[in-house]
Amino acid sequence: MMQGCDASVLLDHTAFMGSEKDTPPNQSLRGFDHIDVIKSELENVCPGVVSCADLLVLAARESVVLAGGPFYPLHTGRKDSDRSYPDISYELPSPLDDLSTTTVRFASRGFSEKETVTLLGAHSTGTIRCKFFERRLYKFGGTDQPDPSMDPEFAELLRSICNNTQSHTPSSSPSASPSPSPLTTSSKSGQEQAMKMDYEGAGSGFGTVYYRGLLQGRGILFVDQQLTAGEGTTNWVRQYASDVSMFHRDFAQVMMKLSSTQVLTGPAGEVRTNCREVSSSLW
Repeated sequence: MMQGCDASVLLDHTAFMGSEKDTPPNQSLRGFDHIDVIKSELENVCPGVVSCADLLVLAARESVVLAGGPFYPLHTGRKDSDRSYPDISYELPSPLDDLSTTTVRFASRGFSEKETVTLLGAHSTGTIRCKFFERRLYKFGGTDQPDPSMDPEFAELLRSICNNTQSHTPSSSPSASPSPSPLTTSSKSGQEQAMKMDYEGAGSGFGTVYYRGLLQGRGILFVDQQLTAGEGTTNWVRQYASDVSMFHRDFAQVMMKLSSTQVLTGPAGEVRTNCREVSSSLW
């Protein structure tokens, strides 16, 4: 959400306005249908009260808890934006960013180097499609070699996953397709392989597995592995890899900060009845 925590990313495009979710930096986002279901239930119980922005931050918190991360308190009362900001969505951090670019992007939003390392710990869970890291596996940096910062055995594992195209042709018999690896998932269309960020298994340590992986050259995304490219960031990676309670404390604090960034209140925004649409009274 480029202008702050205002649910602008949930808006669909219209004849009058583009959509953030249609831009390349946001095309990996999923779960909009789940937001629709939750919002519908909220409107049935207390219409016009809970904003989509509040819904998002609360859903994010519950997702963190379910993934084994910390619970953290959140204020409510955010309002929703009445517009989307597709033009500036290109300022979002990219999975291809180097360390200096990443720290500058987060600093522009008020986050320190340490907080940047902490926030990227959110990559402890979820899935990432191969297209976001394939460049690291084959011809990296204009060479014919993989990214030298990646552990060779891990690179081979990722290559085996991304080269798996057996799902491209649907089978007429459900039993004809082999069971998917617990390390992988397929997109809804079944045509893109992906890697689970928690590749050692859910519940194996929210945060610590991610940071230990970076120290072993097993960061899936280039932006993640780059956290070991600087002395200061590497120091925080080492501390979080060895102290899960420290990471959980810091992650809770920085998520609270992120959830309070440039929120809209009072007459500055609205409470949408449909998270995909601005209220008709505003047009």
